[in-house]
Parts: sequence; C-alpha cells; structure tokens
Amino acid sequence: MNIKFWKKSEAAGSALISDGASSQVSDGTGVINRGIYPDPPFSERLEAYDTIGKIFAAVESYVKAVNKRDFYWANTNPANTDSRGIRLMQEWERQHHASQLIDCICHDLLITGNALVASTDWLPVQMSSVKYMRRRNRKPETIMLEIDSKEVPLGFVQVDGKFEQKIPLENFIHLKYIDVNQEAWGRGLFHPVLTTFEDVDGRRSIPIYKWVRQMEQDGGRIYHRMAAPRVFVSAPGITNKDEFDTDNPRSLASKLKHMQPGDRVLVQSEIQLLSEPVDGKSRFQEIKQDINDELEVATQSSSSRLITRPSSMADAREAGRKDDDTALDLMEKIRRFMDDEVIPRVLAGTGIDPRSVEFRWGKEDDYRFDFGHLLQARSAGFISPEEGRQILKSAGWKLDDQLFGRPQPKQESQCQWITFGGRQICIKHSHEDAIDREYDDALESHDDFEKTTHLRNYAYDPSTKRGYDLLNGKDAKDFHWHLSRTDDDLAVIAVTNNYGEYGEKTRRPFKRLRADGYQPLLGKWHSPDGKVFRDISHARHIASESEIKNLLTMFKQQSAIIITKEGRMKFVSRK
Repeated sequence: MNIKFWKKSEAAGSALISDGASSQVSDGTGVINRGIYPDPPFSERLEAYDTIGKIFAAVESYVKAVNKRDFYWANTNPANTDSRGIRLMQEWERQHHASQLIDCICHDLLITGNALVASTDWLPVQMSSVKYMRRRNRKPETIMLEIDSKEVPLGFVQVDGKFEQKIPLENFIHLKYIDVNQEAWGRGLFHPVLTTFEDVDGRRSIPIYKWVRQMEQDGGRIYHRMAAPRVFVSAPGITNKDEFDTDNPRSLASKLKHMQPGDRVLVQSEIQLLSEPVDGKSRFQEIKQDINDELEVATQSSSSRLITRPSSMADAREAGRKDDDTALDLMEKIRRFMDDEVIPRVLAGTGIDPRSVEFRWGKEDDYRFDFGHLLQARSAGFISPEEGRQILKSAGWKLDDQLFGRPQPKQESQCQWITFGGRQICIKHSHEDAIDREYDDALESHDDFEKTTHLRNYAYDPSTKRGYDLLNGKDAKDFHWHLSRTDDDLAVIAVTNNYGEYGEKTRRPFKRLRADGYQPLLGKWHSPDGKVFRDISHARHIASESEIKNLLTMFKQQSAIIITKEGRMKFVSRK
C-alpha cells in the first residue's frame, strides 16, 4: 500500500498516516496503537539520492565541506589544567572512529532528514530499514524496523526464534536535520522534491524527483527513435511494380537499397525522397528547464551548476556563500550532538563534569614552550613572576609554591663586567653572560645541522634546530607557522653582510636581536658569483613595505623576503 495516500490499513492494530499526524485504530482488545510513518519512506529518499545526479552532488558537496574540517576536544574554561576529560574523549574518538561516525550522520541527516545512533556501540542505524514510530507524549515509545519482511522493534535481536531487547530505546539518539511542527520525523535537504500534494482534480501529484527521471528516460526514447529518421521514395513515373521488388537484384528498389555513399544510379523517371522530420527536443525543453530549476532550489547547492554548466561559474560562486552557510549549520548540529549527547555519556561515572569539556571545530593550537621567550617576556615586564610560574606549571614543571614564598638571600654586590675575547664576563662572580652562552650553543647546533643538511640556501632557527629553504613553498609555510602563529605576513631581514664563517663579528648582532626580543636566525646564502655568506637575520611582522625599506636602510641591506601564511614569498628591495 502506498502510504502517501493517507489510507488506513485493513489489518487491525496498524495505521498508515502522514508524518507528524496522529491516527489510531483498535486492535480488538481495546488497546489503541499509534504509528507514524515517514512520508515519503526513507527508502524513497535514498532512491532519489542514488538516481538523481544533482541531489547526489549537492549532498556530497556539503559532506565534503564538513569532512575537511579538523576537530578537537578542549576544556570549556581555559584556566582549567585538568586534561582527564580531554584524554577520555580522545580515547573515545580513537576507539569508535569519530570521523567516520560524523560522515555517516551527515549523510543520513541530509538524505533522510534523520539519524539514529546507538550510544552503546556508537554505530548508526540503517535508516532504510526504519518503518514507523509510535509516540507517547511526543516521545518515541517504539521504533519499528523492517528486516527480511518482518517487523522488528529497534534494539531487539532474534535469539532462538524469539526477539529479545538488547538495547533499550532510550539508549538510541535521534537527530533531525529540519525539525518543524514537532513532527516525529525530520525533513531532509531536498524534501520538497520528494513530497506530493492533492491537485485541483483531487488526485495525488507525482514527486518532482520522479518527473526528473521520467523526463530523462522519455528524452532518451525520443532520441533513440528519431536519430535515424525514416526515408520514403516516390517515383510517380514508374508504373511497373516489379521495379519495387527488393528481392529482384535488377529492380530499382534493390539498387537504391544497396547504394553506398557516393554511388550513382541511372533511372528513367524522376525520383523524390521524403524524410521524416526530427523534433524530439523542442517540445520538452521548456518544461524540462522548469523542473530542473525546482530541483536546484530544493538542493540549495551551486555544485551541480558548476559541474553541468560551467558558464554559470560566476553565479555559482556567489551562491557558494549560501553553501558555506548550509555546511556551517550542519557542523553546528554535529557540535550540539557531541556536547549534549556524546560527552555526558562518555564521561558518566568518571567523576568529571561533562560541562567542563567541549567539542570544537578547527585545529588545536600547538604552543611549543620556549624558556628563552618566557625570560624575555619577564624581563620586558609583560608578565609577573606568579604568571611565569603558572606557565611553567602548565608546561609540566613541578614547582613548590611554599618554597617560592621564602625570602631569597641577597647577592653581596652587583656583577662587574669586562669584555674578554668578545664575551661579557663577570669578574666578581666568575660567570658569563647568558646570551653569550646562547650564541655559542646556536653556533654549535648550526654546525651539526650544516654537516647533515642537503639544503644549499637556508635560514636556520636555533630554537627549533631546523633549517628552512624559503624558496620552497612547504618550507616557507612551515617557517611562517612556527615563527608567526598569526595570519600576518612575515618579513625576513638580515642584520649583517658576513662573507665567510660565523665568529665574533656576528656575536654582537645576534645579542642585539635577542635584547630587542627577536629570535636570531643563522642563514647561509650563495651569491650569483659563487660567494658563500653566513648572516644573522630575523623575522618580524611588518605594517607596510615602506617600513621594510626603512629597516633595510638601517641594517644596510639590499632586499628582504616576505613570507605569507600560504607559503608564498616575494622580494622587497630597498630602492
């Protein structure tokens, strides 16, 4: 029986009704059963997805937009350093393949408008097998599946010929894509092209998606029939009917039948050729365009136009902004599912407040701790000692707050510095300047890098012990990510013109950069005439090219390199 005609079944105890409505019949014992069927059935919604290219393309474009996004788990309060909840959610993500689960949910929501997920094993229910739902007080009481032509309640399995409930219904999570009018079942992305209505003649209409398929098939039949039009031969001056006998090889009909392209034949009378006209397209073109327009509006996507009509590229790009809104809306539904359903169930019984952990779209910030940067921030007055201790604790340092509160012994007298061999040495307490030691360590690590690298030209960062070929797009992108951590462009500017090896003449520029709060870079460059330069350089954010030119003048340099977050680079000259 076709349920979209709103007719009740003759069998007692069942009812075929429209989605969201309520119908009831007696089963003979006084018990009233209510059944709410999805209209159209989920199997028809999947059929439209499988057979209509535009619907398929629209769904896949949105799912791909979601799948290409990264996600992670984070504490709702940034000051909370307890990572137990995050680790538990990461373990759940690994065990239950969260990315694949999100992919399945997105497909089910867009195609069928609904998704059912079991919270016991976190596997989605096959929506094409869902038949109907019974509700009480607007809450699902029973969801029936059709398996091997048998009705089976959701959560039941067959054991020794009997059905036993293995998963209670409350352990299933029901998601809806479009939840309207408090209806039992949600509506999918292309719901308007699946529904029917009663026309002015009192008959049920045919869903638009079926018109699309029928239209394509009818067009194919017409072209198949009309591709080789029939030809009629008229010879009014020939009265001998034997000339029209195709079995006689000497007859006119036989000669015409066996003519090859380019052949000529001599006849005694005038011959007229009549061809059947071919017009298999014009009658359908106008109505076909109307149906296609309705289908494109229903799918809400520009992806099909990009594929089928490249000339609509500009319009499709403009409509692509709405595509992004649809994908963001789908991502928001997934976020609510994770925060409201998944996290509370996974963290239940662990003693961890589920509200302390949340699901986030994007890529988690990866802040690598650098003790030298912390010292610079403290010496510049940007952070207090207490804030510095909190940063060290978050990085894994074990610090005793009670010991920190004790008064520290005062130094007898301040340091007395002398310069010896280019180094700053305190003759009062017999120790070197910290930045001098940092410079020596940087040269040592650079020497080790230079012996093993295959790079001809590079900028070496002593803090990460990594060299970057800034002419290589991938290296330049990594360089920007490690040294910038923002989307702003980076300018790489040298502060020396050192021909030869590093030594004491490059120590002072190194120390000056460190004192100014910049991370010095050790660079190796080959000039066009074969000379090898080893310079001290640094990277900084700049506001304009005029600022770069002023810096080039100050450091007596000819050019600088600009690196974007995408890894693109360009040279800026002083002149």
